Amino acid sequence: MLALVGVIVGLVAPDIVMAIYLVRQKRAHELADRKESEGKQHHDLVRLYSDPLKDAATSLRHRLKEIVEQKQAPYLLADAPGIPFLDYKRISTLYRIAAVLGWIRAIRRERSYLDPQQASPSSGRTAPRRAAAV
Repeated sequence: MLALVGVIVGLVAPDIVMAIYLVRQKRAHELADRKESEGKQHHDLVRLYSDPLKDAATSLRHRLKEIVEQKQAPYLLADAPGIPFLDYKRISTLYRIAAVLGWIRAIRRERSYLDPQQASPSSGRTAPRRAAAV
């Protein structure tokens, strides 16, 4: 009887052990695939917003270099003449600042929609609510 039980256990045990091993291996592969997919999604999101943000920041950098280093910003003074080109430069400067801030805000909002747990508290979502309550 003991020999029969030993033979049955010897025949069935490897199948059970192998099945458990294969299930664990399959689960590990699924988790690795999920992490890879999430990493690719994050990378794609960063690429989606990085080029426009880079372009906006480069444009603002050129304007700030003109203002700070070259000191060519009479259009920012209160008594600037009403020449259309100077009006354009002033509005363009404000637009460039707004574009950079807008892309930063868009990235933060998108990030908070995709992964709210990783969104930083300084993302701007909580600050206006506190200010409105005060």
